[in-house]
Amino acid sequence: MLCCICFAYLGYAQDATPALVPTPTYKIAKDSFAKYPQEAIPLQRKGWKYRQGDDSTWREPTYNDSSWQFCSSTQFHFDSIAQNSWQGMGWFRLHFAVAAELKNTILEFNMRHYGASEIYLDGKLIQKFGTVAHVAEKEKNFYAPSVFVALPLDNADTHLLAIRYSNHKANLYRNRYGNAYPFAGFNAVLSADFQKKLDQRTVNYLSIFANFVLLAKKNYI
Repeated sequence: MLCCICFAYLGYAQDATPALVPTPTYKIAKDSFAKYPQEAIPLQRKGWKYRQGDDSTWREPTYNDSSWQFCSSTQFHFDSIAQNSWQGMGWFRLHFAVAAELKNTILEFNMRHYGASEIYLDGKLIQKFGTVAHVAEKEKNFYAPSVFVALPLDNADTHLLAIRYSNHKANLYRNRYGNAYPFAGFNAVLSADFQKKLDQRTVNYLSIFANFVLLAKKNYI
């Protein structure tokens, strides 16, 4: 039921005036991460705003999104959203504020989806996965089970994370794979200390590779 909120008005006429929804700002401090397993904050229910369609100005922090619909979850599971409410493409915006200790640091944004996405931080494109398109024929889906994106923060108090997202093949894939394709949208996780985590993953990969080489050598001998 919560996920229905995000798409309750997607069929609303374009020339109508939607109800104004105050834009929330999610507040993040260094100790915010410790409250979650693996110190990773799940972002999909942290105050995103959504609008169906496409406009390049929607990436800008100065754009007024007060008329956008509040989105209870960026995943919007098929079994809990209104029929035909997802038309294949839209934008998601999350305003967040950071405490002083997180300024001029690099956060880690982890994303999972079956569609295509472009990720913007404060209006600047920082990463994209697949090819976002207005029609299914031009879209190139990217299965992202766990992709890591660096979010370099400056000394500003607030930031905007904007996602341009399309998934025209969601219904097709759901019919083909059933419950193995559980959602049309995306989930997102935020972590601190991007460089530290990157270094640790590098160490882990090297350790796995070294063990593989030793095992192969042992079996060869």
